[in-house]
Amino acid sequence: LINNAIKYSDTNGKVSVVTKDKHNKIIIEIIDNGIGIPEVELNNIFKDFYRADNVIVTGIKGSGIGLSLVKEGVEIHGGKIRVESQIDIGSKFTIELPKI
Repeated sequence: LINNAIKYSDTNGKVSVVTKDKHNKIIIEIIDNGIGIPEVELNNIFKDFYRADNVIVTGIKGSGIGLSLVKEGVEIHGGKIRVESQIDIGSKFTIELPKI
């Protein structure tokens, strides 16, 4: 997620990692001010080999497997992942993991 946040932000972009301890969960947020993800594509970004149209036209290389692997890893550990994004404003990925 951090690699994607950097890859899809410009040279002067900002990437933040925030951690929170809430009740019986650990919350991790990765926030960037990159190119964003179109709202109509948010339901597809965790599918194997999926790349959003706005990413493809940038010419930035990628396979589209990374987000599906992240989601699988989070779920294996009993967690959840969600994303909020706006074009040309950026994205926020939130991971919730149960405390052990």
